[in-house]
Amino acid sequence: MSPTPDSHDLPQELCAPALAPIGFTGLDTLNNAVHRAVWDAFSNARTPERAPISFMLLSPDQEFPPMKTKRNSYEWYVPKGILKTNWMDKHLKKLPAVVVIFYDLDWDDPLWNEKKQECASRVQSVRAALEGRGCRIAVTLLQQASTALPSGEDVMAIERGNALRTACALNAKSLFVLPHGDHLHGYILRLEKAFFELSQTYYHQKIKGVRSHLDQLNRTSHHYLFVRHQFKMGFYSELKQDYSLAHKHYMKAYGHLLELRILENNSSEIRTVGGYINYILCRLMFLHLNFYREAITQFRNHIDQFRTRMFGPRELEFEHHAWMCSQFGTFGDLFDEAVRRGLPGIQVQHPGYYYQQAALHAVERKKSCMELCKDVEPSPPNVDPFAGWPQPDFYGQRPWRVGKAVGDPSDPAKEKEGILALQAREKAVNHSSLIISILGSAISQFKTYNCPRMRRHLVIQMADEYYSFQDYTKALALLGHVLWEHRSERWWLLLTHALSRALVCAYLTASIQEFIALSIEALGPNVLLSQTRKASIFSNLCKVVKRVSPDLDAEVDVVPVSAKESAKHLWDAAAIANNVPLVPVDMVGGGMASLAECRARFSAPSLRLDEQAKVEVYVRSLCEQPVSFYRLSVVINGPAQGPIHVVVAETGSAGETDGSASNLSFECGEVKLFTATFPLDSRDIGKTIQISSTSLQFGQDSERFIILRYLAVGAGESFTPNTCPELQNFRSSPVGKIRYDDVRPLGSAVVLPRCPRLSVHTSFICDPPILVGEFFPVRVELASHGEERRLNSLVLNVQVAGDPVSASGATNDAGKDATLLHPQSQKTIISTTPTYLQQSSDLQLVLISNSSKSQSLGSEVIRTEFYVSALCPGKREISIKALYGFEGEDESEREEAETKLVLEALDPLSVSVQILSLGRLDTLSSTLLGEPFIFVPRITSHAHCTLRITSSYFNLAENVKAVGVGEGFVKGNQMCGLELGPKEGATEALVARIGGGTTSPGRDDLSSPTASTTMATGTFSVCWVRASKSPSPGKEPGSGLVKDGADGSVGDSSATSPLMPTETSVPLPRVRVDWTPLLIEAELPAHGWTRTAMPVLYRIHNCTHGLLRLQLSMEANDAFMFAGHIQTPLCILPHSVDTFTFNLYPLLSGLVALPRLRLSVQGGRGSGGDDDGGGDSSRQGDGDASKAVQIGGDGFAHWRDSHATRQSQLRDLLDRSLPTHVYIMPQAKGKAASLPST
Repeated sequence: MSPTPDSHDLPQELCAPALAPIGFTGLDTLNNAVHRAVWDAFSNARTPERAPISFMLLSPDQEFPPMKTKRNSYEWYVPKGILKTNWMDKHLKKLPAVVVIFYDLDWDDPLWNEKKQECASRVQSVRAALEGRGCRIAVTLLQQASTALPSGEDVMAIERGNALRTACALNAKSLFVLPHGDHLHGYILRLEKAFFELSQTYYHQKIKGVRSHLDQLNRTSHHYLFVRHQFKMGFYSELKQDYSLAHKHYMKAYGHLLELRILENNSSEIRTVGGYINYILCRLMFLHLNFYREAITQFRNHIDQFRTRMFGPRELEFEHHAWMCSQFGTFGDLFDEAVRRGLPGIQVQHPGYYYQQAALHAVERKKSCMELCKDVEPSPPNVDPFAGWPQPDFYGQRPWRVGKAVGDPSDPAKEKEGILALQAREKAVNHSSLIISILGSAISQFKTYNCPRMRRHLVIQMADEYYSFQDYTKALALLGHVLWEHRSERWWLLLTHALSRALVCAYLTASIQEFIALSIEALGPNVLLSQTRKASIFSNLCKVVKRVSPDLDAEVDVVPVSAKESAKHLWDAAAIANNVPLVPVDMVGGGMASLAECRARFSAPSLRLDEQAKVEVYVRSLCEQPVSFYRLSVVINGPAQGPIHVVVAETGSAGETDGSASNLSFECGEVKLFTATFPLDSRDIGKTIQISSTSLQFGQDSERFIILRYLAVGAGESFTPNTCPELQNFRSSPVGKIRYDDVRPLGSAVVLPRCPRLSVHTSFICDPPILVGEFFPVRVELASHGEERRLNSLVLNVQVAGDPVSASGATNDAGKDATLLHPQSQKTIISTTPTYLQQSSDLQLVLISNSSKSQSLGSEVIRTEFYVSALCPGKREISIKALYGFEGEDESEREEAETKLVLEALDPLSVSVQILSLGRLDTLSSTLLGEPFIFVPRITSHAHCTLRITSSYFNLAENVKAVGVGEGFVKGNQMCGLELGPKEGATEALVARIGGGTTSPGRDDLSSPTASTTMATGTFSVCWVRASKSPSPGKEPGSGLVKDGADGSVGDSSATSPLMPTETSVPLPRVRVDWTPLLIEAELPAHGWTRTAMPVLYRIHNCTHGLLRLQLSMEANDAFMFAGHIQTPLCILPHSVDTFTFNLYPLLSGLVALPRLRLSVQGGRGSGGDDDGGGDSSRQGDGDASKAVQIGGDGFAHWRDSHATRQSQLRDLLDRSLPTHVYIMPQAKGKAASLPST
């Protein structure tokens, strides 16, 4: 709350922070720069972390307050008051707790003895001036920084310091040294701490002295002294910064105060001192002790103690309200200060409530003053009516009772004179300014804590105060803010009160705009004024329109005569002046009602360009008096031509109506319908036009007319959209009359082109839906309506409306593959050719241009085609729009015909590829370098029609070779020409290997003995086409147009558009390739016969750069007899192949286990030269034997494991590469068995 000059404000010494005063003497701040620097360092930049003390600069002849005579006993002493007015100020500003004497003296000063004596004399003079006070005295020596040594190291300093203390009669803690140099601030902080400790000892001694007096007091005649002594001890404790002890003594003082007997002579003093002690208690608990709840409780108890007690004579009742206002205001200030320091406030407990109570008591103070002081002349400004009266020595005492005890009688004549003086001073107080200031603080708090309704309530109170203060302009501004909020929340009673007061303020300030707007709203049904008052307002409104001064309503509260006369002069001047001819009033928002309400709507949601646009305007009168308007108009916004002003009806002109409304005159509640037409602009085709506003003009153009502007559709109506629509049916309405509430708004309409004279039809060559990846042909036919016309331009635009969304929310594998093949393409491609040369989602075909010859179009049909290719499944909408113009018409009058086409795309087929082993046909996730395996692609049809496979091929990756074919492009022949129906599938196979085999080392990274890598193997592609249409060459669509006769004969071959094959590609599986020192292959028949010889061939490849030494053996089997070596050693040259043949003679039929071939690793490293394997006729070496001499080393050396581990790896290789079973057929009867040949 902002401070205001008032006799009930707290004294300045009570509000000042309680800091111990420290007096400085001996500093010449005017002539000595060092002294000035020392004083500035002490007194400036007092941050919170520094010692809580204040400093006083004492003059050499400083006089201190005189010491009063001490009493030996309080037995006959009768106190005349509670707290003296000069006591706190004396201990804060006049009597220091510590006096510090500054003296320039170095330890090595040559005039040491003389200066020592001078310093001692200064100390003695200060001690004499403070005799009996108990103030602490200290001496600070100002020395050069270079001569100051650390304590205890300078012997001379110790000796001379002791001598100086002895001469000055100081103790060891009262002599300080201040070197002035670079570290002055640090020394200052240490000195402040020492001075603060000295002040604490001083106040501790003062508290002991006051406490010793308590034992001499009695409860009979010393009640005042109990309060005074506890207050003193609390004040000393606060100066000592012992806030807990201070709170304890203040609470005792407040308790003793409440025990005092209240009489008419001491009532003002008790009330005043109680307010002071309560303020100090709340300040301690809020700002120092963090007892927030206790502070609020203390204040509430304090108010409960003094609220109902009426102190003093009845003529001074305003003093009680002034004191209550001061109590709530100061507590609100303390609460606000605590919030700024971090106390969290809430909506139900914050400073705004206390400011509000302060404002209420300020209003009561004003009322009491107006009632009690009406016959008293106010005192002149800046003149104290108590000038010349003796000033009271105690807080709260009356000037006519100075020097009297509480039991002494008063002088009636002087008391009466004093009461009149108090009334005169009170009448001179500007109460309105005080109330407005307090309300401003309360409004700010309620706004901070988001309490909008309380804030509006206080704003109304502030406006009323401005109104009583005759500041009508500010009152009108405040009421204008509140009116909108009351209107939006539908508080009609509150709105009526605020609107009535605002209307009077507008009249008294001659604000034409505000007066007209408020008068129009006051005439609405929401304002609860009497009919007589509304009739008077309507009459004044008509006078303002006719430039005649209005009259103040008779029902208005009492208005000062001077204000009425001033307003009359202002209105007369405004009537003569030829200004403000137009007064616009916007009927916007929150249930604002006026003379009438309007609803404008289009006749239809879409308007054709070749028709006149029609606007319907419904007008209903809300005024209780008959009212006439001059003009009704509508503003329509068009994107091309901007705002269009359409006059719907005008007085004196024959407007088009429904027959019941011939003019703009209305009775109360009457509803009329007006219509108007206007032309449309061809530039707005396909765009939306909107009704921007509807305007009703009240008053003719020659007068000061009013424009009631209804922004948007339905704005300014008397009900809000929250009104329940089902309750509208219960409103009574005369039969045959227009029901205004049933009118539905239609504020926007789309401008459509003329009715198309050309129709667009589509047809399909193939059955939909389309398949992902294929180019689906769509035929477009354009035909004329009616008579024959000549076209001079025809452009066909084809465009995809949006990206398709599949049913599952994600594309499948086929869509992903198509996107991989065409990374820059859209999800849908529109093209004139069945190729990916045009990768665009829109297409423009210029069939007839302005430069070419115009063509006649009667019963003929124009046909053309385009292709749609979908790269992912899902539905897509295709817009086909024909832009055309006829011969003899302007270019801006071109027309358009449009049709929509919805196509769904499906996945044609799915392709999955497996890698199988050649021996066992097992699925492989890894393969060996050079080992043959099988690619097995599986194709499954998902199409709704039969698909023909035209071709398929493998595009193998680098270093991947097809066995017997080579690497790179490998064409498949197994599925060519195959037709697949829905859900049918097909499979083909390709044998391939990775690496260069045994004759060449292959790629370095693959042939490395330690290489093990995962690599891509290539892609598999399949080309397919719908089986219903075979590919055949023909004319490409879109290359020209075809005119068909009326009989439907086709004039071109584009109807048999070919279906081009579509390619679907998938990546072959990635495979891990491991290195191996050798490979083993087995060749045997697919099946055998019992007792018939069956040859089996084994090939062993050496894939290393070294010599392989192995031991080959064949295990015996009961199901076979075989010819060949059961066990033989092997020695295979680098990158060579050894072949072994065995003749097997089956003995059993069925799925029989083959004899198992075993290889074992021989120990040692080959040296080359001799072949210790021996060899026989059944083994053939493909390499040259002489290579064994040139190449040394062991091929298994790269297997760096133990012998047992090598043997295990070799066994796994045999199990992986060799078949384990063969199917043996039984021998046919009568067929002789053949013996195996050797």
